Amino acid sequence: MSHQLEREVKMDAYTFKYNDCSLAFDMDEYEDASRYNAALKKLLTTPCPDRRISQHGYIQAYCRAIRTFFDDIFGEGAAEQLIGKNQNKRTHDAAYNAFLKFVSAQVEESDRRVNDAIKKYAPGGGEK
Repeated sequence: MSHQLEREVKMDAYTFKYNDCSLAFDMDEYEDASRYNAALKKLLTTPCPDRRISQHGYIQAYCRAIRTFFDDIFGEGAAEQLIGKNQNKRTHDAAYNAFLKFVSAQVEESDRRVNDAIKKYAPGGGEK
């Protein structure tokens, strides 16, 4: 792979692209990982109304929580760029799931790099 192509692939792997929006993000970078972890913790502890009592209240709170998640990671207004102004749970789920898949791919690649280095350079880890 040429150096230029390799660089483009790496750049693409660290750019979350969704709905014509491109946002830089790198789980190997301390600040990005910190914002992600804080936003995820906040999202997972955000209470939502009981959907059996108030479906519309649940959807509104759910969408607000997903928007806050993206804004906490990428900055104010990022959620609107990614999702638009709608309050549709399905569109928010799609964006959230796409981002989790993107992050998961970065983490898997990072783990692969470390494991490959260990196999290659660690005592007893390389080929004989």
